[in-house]
Amino acid sequence: KVNIDSGGILFGSDTAAANTLDDYEEGTYIPTWTSVNGNPVSYRNADNTANTNTNGLSYVKIGRQVTISGSVFFNSGNSINNQRPNMSIPFDARVYSVSGIISSYGTGSQQNVNYLNYAATNSINFFKLDSSGSHAAFGGNGGVELYINITYQTYT
Repeated sequence: KVNIDSGGILFGSDTAAANTLDDYEEGTYIPTWTSVNGNPVSYRNADNTANTNTNGLSYVKIGRQVTISGSVFFNSGNSINNQRPNMSIPFDARVYSVSGIISSYGTGSQQNVNYLNYAATNSINFFKLDSSGSHAAFGGNGGVELYINITYQTYT
């Protein structure tokens, strides 16, 4: 049984607050980047098919779960340049709560990118695994495209 009232969506016949979905938000945001040469030249989010520097990435927050999706494009002047970039996220995350897929396309090949939010709750660190399994920088001095679809848990 599902009921909708002014407090949210109630699941079941119990009216306890724990059974109420009362937090839903969707929008876009432009991340802050560190460990990169400049900012991306453009983004593509779920709501807009054009690449612009003002679109940002899409997010949906349902309760404590946040999903970020979209694409980020760096050119040779604003490149990842063999770094491990940090990307800010729209809501603080529980440490080690990120899951999903990020891939990178640059210099004619695609590679999977890994990520962690082990040092901070307000950003995600991107890296690739080298042959020894260590966290390594990725991307070159040329254009790099990141395709992002990740989900994480917030504290509230």
